[in-house]
Amino acid sequence: MLLLNAAVRVSYGPVGTAIFTDQIISDLPSAPGDSGSIVIDNERRAVALLFAGGNGLTVCNRISLVEQILNLQVVLPK
Repeated sequence: MLLLNAAVRVSYGPVGTAIFTDQIISDLPSAPGDSGSIVIDNERRAVALLFAGGNGLTVCNRISLVEQILNLQVVLPK
């Protein structure tokens, strides 16, 4: 399962809840501590940055947005 351009509500406990838009939601497995992991496609291209998960779902930021906001380019070894 893969959802593109999704909106997701993430709870940060007593700090509150944030709503993230234009996210990628997948049923690919993830575990606590995976936040910050780069998600790659079958051609070894960076496509997303994992940042949340739960209930069998993984939520990622599109890598193009991460690169734009942080003014960087993700380069993977060949």
